[in-house]
Amino acid sequence: DGLQERLELALGELDAGKAETCREQLLAALSICKGLTPYLERVNKPMSQNWERLQRTTHSLDWKELSPGKTAAMAPGALTVRTLQFLCHTLRASRVLQIGTFTGAATLGLAEALPPHGRVMAVEEDAFLADFARKQLSMSSSGEKVSIASGDVLALLQSLQSCS
Repeated sequence: DGLQERLELALGELDAGKAETCREQLLAALSICKGLTPYLERVNKPMSQNWERLQRTTHSLDWKELSPGKTAAMAPGALTVRTLQFLCHTLRASRVLQIGTFTGAATLGLAEALPPHGRVMAVEEDAFLADFARKQLSMSSSGEKVSIASGDVLALLQSLQSCS
């Protein structure tokens, strides 16, 4: 059985009061999850030096001072970005719309996964974060594939729709 099936079985066993069977199903689901990281590492390239630099920069900043309410923990980790890259490759994506970019880690990962003619359009409500991400992405050749719009997300999405 797959991950979803194992979790559904575990919930059913929990609802039925069968704690030990629920535990077995959860352990089986955990086993499936543990195999995901090595799999994604095999099918994707290692994270780029530019992505690693962006992550170090993101984690070195005092977010309480820069942008209250934000934390470095909001930046996606390598597993999340590898998953997005895997989806780009699998779908043969050449265009991506990203809503919310934070410091640009996922944005950069997406741009790196796209073909040379690919484009990422990122929409970020917070002007500080949009500017921060633009600066970080400008340090990578893949950043040339990215456009970041900042402002009211709903209005930006509506303007994108009227352009298509």
